[in-house]
Amino acid sequence: MTLTAADRCDRCGARAYVLVCVLVADGGDHELLFCAHHYQQHERRLVITGARAVLDQRYQLQGQETLSDRADAARGLPRIADGGRDA
Repeated sequence: MTLTAADRCDRCGARAYVLVCVLVADGGDHELLFCAHHYQQHERRLVITGARAVLDQRYQLQGQETLSDRADAARGLPRIADGGRDA
């Protein structure tokens, strides 16, 4: 799966680069789309609350490591890249 120019940020309507899965108390999970700016703005709170970046394509914009990458590395999880998990 990849995000395209048709995928828009749920906050501002800009192109989405991050797909997040949020577990909700009602027993379901919901997907949110974020542009790079709004994901960066809310990333710390999302990570703390247990939301998971399912697809992070910000690498298309920049080559920096994200908070999610660091949190995953600390838990021994592989880095998400290009729509899938690195081996």
